[in-house]
Amino acid sequence: MSVPHIDSDVIVRVITGDDPVKRAAGERLLATVQTGDVEIALAASTVSEVIFVLTSRGTYAMDRETAKQALLRIVHLAGMRVENRATVLRALDLYNTLATTFGDAMLAATMERQGSTVVYSYDRGLRRIPGITRSEP
Repeated sequence: MSVPHIDSDVIVRVITGDDPVKRAAGERLLATVQTGDVEIALAASTVSEVIFVLTSRGTYAMDRETAKQALLRIVHLAGMRVENRATVLRALDLYNTLATTFGDAMLAATMERQGSTVVYSYDRGLRRIPGITRSEP
């Protein structure tokens, strides 16, 4: 059986409440996910988009810790099927503690889970992530 996915806009509406009607509808949906009556898939790329939107200065300018905690409440719902759950959770921790983008935090968390320590990149910001050696091609 196919599991429906949830998009970032629903999650952002629930977290920010910037549209009360959409927030209420999203909360009703997530209440059924909380009980496990409904299963919903959450793609890792959607998590990345939610973090980007919530923390961007041009949109909500939410601090990293607040964004992380709000997203964790959704990630941990009983019926939420998170793609690469352990990697996403680790990336949220890295993003919250390091001066890096969420994309780089996901890369670092993926590398960590795979036992990889070298990344080929021109992104000098990756030097800030402990345990990763950046090498230019």
